[in-house]
Amino acid sequence: MSNDRIQIRPNTIEEELNRIQETVRKLPWFKEHGYTPKLPKKLESLQEEYKPEIYAIGVNILKKNREQIEVVFPIFSKLATAWAFKVFPHYEIVVTRYGMGGSYSSETGKIIMRVEDSGKFLRLQPYHTPIHEMIHIGIEEVIVKKYKLTQEEKERSVDLMAVTLFKDIMPDYKLQSIGDSRIDRFITAETIPNLPAAINRYVNEYPRSRSS
Repeated sequence: MSNDRIQIRPNTIEEELNRIQETVRKLPWFKEHGYTPKLPKKLESLQEEYKPEIYAIGVNILKKNREQIEVVFPIFSKLATAWAFKVFPHYEIVVTRYGMGGSYSSETGKIIMRVEDSGKFLRLQPYHTPIHEMIHIGIEEVIVKKYKLTQEEKERSVDLMAVTLFKDIMPDYKLQSIGDSRIDRFITAETIPNLPAAINRYVNEYPRSRSS
């Protein structure tokens, strides 16, 4: 697999500033959904906190995990052909010290992963996070937005796809506690090859509110 599929790098200090500002802007949403993002003690302390050696630890960890991450591409390609699962030709994985543990852009294929002050990641197996975020990107338009899934339904969907599709490379993958387990029987090894049809059945059984 060509290394061109994934670029791994640290956030610049300018990008960290933007990350912090965006996190502050979304604080009401984070609070509503029970998330606690990390922020600097003071915005003016960012210059002091920006230590390249901390970011370098995370970058090096991810580079060592590159092969485990790239295993997903053949399976993603099959889903893309089957039902328009979104796959980018190139993904950028960027290391940050702020915000949540992982986040993504379904418009650019950019994935942001947070390190602790030690430079290490929150998950024991760091490569689980980019795979999780790449699944988010894959289903954002064709599943999540189309069928108006809630945050809890969305996270559960991604977790179930991760443990079902990649159980061989992620046998110790941890499902999040926030997920909506009602969707479990609709996301299985049998339904994933035509997942939109399964989710359509799910929303028919659990209709969306008019305001959603």
